[in-house]
Amino acid sequence: MLKLPSLGHLLASASAAARRFPEVVACAMGAGCAGVVALEPGSGDHWWALAQRYGHLTLTLHLAVAVVPYVTVTEPHGFWQYNWTLLFRFLLATLYAAALFIGLGLALAAVDNRSGFWPNSSCCPSWRSTSRS
Repeated sequence: MLKLPSLGHLLASASAAARRFPEVVACAMGAGCAGVVALEPGSGDHWWALAQRYGHLTLTLHLAVAVVPYVTVTEPHGFWQYNWTLLFRFLLATLYAAALFIGLGLALAAVDNRSGFWPNSSCCPSWRSTSRS
């Protein structure tokens, strides 16, 4: 069976590595700050910078949700079980959202096919660019 370390052990190892190699940690933090400054929305490709910032924010929030509840807990298997449950619930929510999206799309297509109803462009301009005849 695979033995995974507890979060407390990981934090202790990370702090020991930071004490042993402070220059490397300082350089990594400096490079991270330089990367954030380089991704200013006014410089270069604006949309690419915004996409990278969104990705960084998403990753940071995911790690916060996955790690913060177990910062003070030393139980080794609880952390991994919590993350497994979190992943399973995310996948289940994605499945439910896809089923709802497909069902609503089919319902709108059935209403349109049955009654020929589709909002005209003056009512809902974002639905269709031209009105149906």
